[in-house]
Amino acid sequence: MSNEIASAGIILLKQTSSEQPLEVLLLKRNSTLNVHGGNWVFPGGKVDTEDYQAINHAPSDIDLRNPPALSSKDYLSLVTQTALRETQEEAGLSLPADALHYYSRWLTPKAIDKRFNTCFFMAKAPSNVVTVDGSEIIDHQWISPSESLASYKRGDIKVPPATYVSLIQLSRFEQLQTAVDTLCQKPIYYRPKLIAIEGGMCSLYEDDAGYHDENYFAVGKHHRLEIKPGNFNYINHFQETCS
Repeated sequence: MSNEIASAGIILLKQTSSEQPLEVLLLKRNSTLNVHGGNWVFPGGKVDTEDYQAINHAPSDIDLRNPPALSSKDYLSLVTQTALRETQEEAGLSLPADALHYYSRWLTPKAIDKRFNTCFFMAKAPSNVVTVDGSEIIDHQWISPSESLASYKRGDIKVPPATYVSLIQLSRFEQLQTAVDTLCQKPIYYRPKLIAIEGGMCSLYEDDAGYHDENYFAVGKHHRLEIKPGNFNYINHFQETCS
């Protein structure tokens, strides 16, 4: 765990009426940033020492290079606080902790030097106006998941893999509450294995037939993300709808 950077984010959703599509908040990261610079992402960021106050730890006692071992309950409380703080800092939105629903957790593949271990939550957005910090975050948009995917395919926006897969999952739903209830019922921990394929890379997820042997050509059900220049292709044989 020592080389993993704990982080968290919130997938904020809103829907003006049952007849209107649900929308998700995407923030544009400054292109000068080393991590996902220029990408559109969900509000979020790294755990800070001050977040440990949520579990009664003094920030001055915390060394983020060698974080303390925590129970699952305390860890979830910690990253919940991180997600809330980052959303306030990046988007100017405040939410109570009980508004968050644990959705997924993503671990950066071993092949990448800087490894993030990120917990994502879903929440209904507050009615406040989004205010970006103008430094790390330079723009925002409310957009339906389907429209965001179409915009990505046109090359109008860039998104990281975890954001793309989450948008794919959200695009299956018409109603906000149904999306949250269904997707957060059983949170998924994505620990992809990244392998080289013709023309790019492929992230294999744990239930993929080729995961154990890192075999792209494995026979069976696949759950993976093909990553080629300017193009993601998400394949999930475990769902009726895949893209």
